Amino acid sequence: MTLLRDIIDSSGGFSAEEIKNYLQILNLKLKNLDKRGEISIVGGAMMCLVFQSRKTTYDIDAAISPSQLMQKLILEVAEEYNLPKYWLNENVIQFMSPAGEFTEYLKMSNLDVYTATPEYMLAMKALSARFENINEVDDIQTLIKYLKLKTPADVYKIIKKFYQLHEYQSRFDLILKEIFTE
Repeated sequence: MTLLRDIIDSSGGFSAEEIKNYLQILNLKLKNLDKRGEISIVGGAMMCLVFQSRKTTYDIDAAISPSQLMQKLILEVAEEYNLPKYWLNENVIQFMSPAGEFTEYLKMSNLDVYTATPEYMLAMKALSARFENINEVDDIQTLIKYLKLKTPADVYKIIKKFYQLHEYQSRFDLILKEIFTE
């Protein structure tokens, strides 16, 4: 079975410029239907777009609205441009906090694009952090530096705004220890 990351790895992933181009294509499709859409981007795509801290990302994790219409258009773009079926997907919504915060990133004629705030992105990254994934650790370091956080307690204060700490804390403690001892 071919995995999405294998397909994207072989093509180098999506750069910030490519992400914007495909979002413009979605906008045109919405315009042709005289419909409006909304995309709220998180994860690696947010880090590419907002911080330019990554050259590429495997996929675009986002909440989309209206979901059914947007999913149809996303599949059309995938087929037309030979992209992986799930190049832009909503798998991440199960990890999104009801308290999540987004800011406007791009406003097009028929598509509004939002990105997670740095605080919210840090909280999400903490929840999903995998020590073996260097991109995850780099993203967390970038966000901590941007937010000018000085201690693990500063980081946990932000995380608690969006999530309750539980079993993820011990895993994240190891990552924070590594970051703050460098």
